[in-house]
Amino acid sequence: MKLPTCCHCEKELKYKDLLKLTFAFRQHLQCSNCHMKQYVTKTSRAKTSLLTFPFLFLFFFLQYLQIPFAVLFPSYIIAAIGVLFLMPFFYSFTNDEEPLW
Repeated sequence: MKLPTCCHCEKELKYKDLLKLTFAFRQHLQCSNCHMKQYVTKTSRAKTSLLTFPFLFLFFFLQYLQIPFAVLFPSYIIAAIGVLFLMPFFYSFTNDEEPLW
């Protein structure tokens, strides 16, 4: 998997900055090289939201199998951390902000 690149200077964006974007409510990132704003694309937002779906499915599936809470909770936490750390690889950026619809 490859990290996304800046639309202006074509430099690969830093994983640390992309991870911060995952936890932030804003939908733009400033390139550390050229200092231009990069906006998350509409398709990228859709991909990252679909990435969380299997995580929720896992939680309900394990509950349906009546797995004990002592096993369910740690597996839920591990899956959540895995999803959060994979999200930066699914981002793509554009120069202009795109509407959600």
